[in-house]
Amino acid sequence: MAAAAVAAMRLHAPNAVVQQRRCGELAKYLNKYLTVGGAARKQEVVDAGGVAAVVAAMGLHTAEVKVQLNGCSALANLAYGDAVGKQATVDARGVAAVVAAMGLHTAEAKVQLNGCVALANLASPAPGSKQAVVDAGGVAAVLAAMRQHPADAEVQHSGCAALQNLTDGVTACKQAVVDAGGVAVLVAAMGQGGPLPTWGGPLPTAGLAARALANLAANTNPTVLEEVARTRTDCASWDGLREKLRECASAQLRAAEEGTAVAALEHAITLAAAVQVGAAALEHARGRVREINDDTKRQERRESLGLGSLVPPNEFSCPITMDKMRGVCSRRPRRPHHSRASHTVPCSFVPQTRWWRPTGTRTSAPPSSRCSTTATA
Repeated sequence: MAAAAVAAMRLHAPNAVVQQRRCGELAKYLNKYLTVGGAARKQEVVDAGGVAAVVAAMGLHTAEVKVQLNGCSALANLAYGDAVGKQATVDARGVAAVVAAMGLHTAEAKVQLNGCVALANLASPAPGSKQAVVDAGGVAAVLAAMRQHPADAEVQHSGCAALQNLTDGVTACKQAVVDAGGVAVLVAAMGQGGPLPTWGGPLPTAGLAARALANLAANTNPTVLEEVARTRTDCASWDGLREKLRECASAQLRAAEEGTAVAALEHAITLAAAVQVGAAALEHARGRVREINDDTKRQERRESLGLGSLVPPNEFSCPITMDKMRGVCSRRPRRPHHSRASHTVPCSFVPQTRWWRPTGTRTSAPPSSRCSTTATA
């Protein structure tokens, strides 16, 4: 069957109807035996030159929606499962053909669906085919499809499946998704519910999006955490993603606490609170904010007295703990009093005020304490 279809496509290459039908036949031929005898059928199509014939048809009839639709379907079924079909598709430049079809027919939801499915199958799990998808512009094509058709459950599901496969393992592919703005698209997709799409899949759209985001959040990458906090997305239903985000938020907190930037620490607290980091860690970070603010105020007070660069001398060290006393006494030292003994700095010299009589006789008593005399006749 595969050989006959390929021969007809070669014989009638300019005929779009023939190309459309034969691509559809190959897609059905492969799809019917995806689990039973699928490997043998795929090998038969590859040996007959079917991959090259499908790619040639898509390249020759770029304006024909049905040719592009059936061609993407045939390549998607060929790339499903084992590595034989994936490698044959990559070698025949099938990835570029799929991306081109998606770019030329952005308004056609079914073309976008089949294209996303083809890219999802190509990106799982072989690293070589993942990179081929990225190099051909597959990440941008998937994200464009999801943005163009936000209400189409099947496009969203297949797009999330492609992104989840692309972000599984290869660091360069993860970075490509982040750089293309994939985090925001995935976070938006997490809000979609409903039943599984008709083409199937083990997880709903939100589950696939959560897995892709968990892959991107690995190694404490803050991009996902920032977007989840900004949009106030609830991750409680997806334990894997939530734990990754908590690890990232905790690392952000620890790094911010080591510095003295209040704005950075307050931002880290906001991110941590968004993913429900432990209350003890949050309170410790808030305490650090108060400590930094107190230090700043003390330094400003010292600078106002001209002591900004002055290091406290050793005699201001606590004799018990050897800690240096903090702050600056802005008032004149006074004689220790029993009610203030714990709040004043001991001083070995207290200036005494001397008062003078009008006659010039010196006394240490203040004017109010002098005895008055009455003149007698």
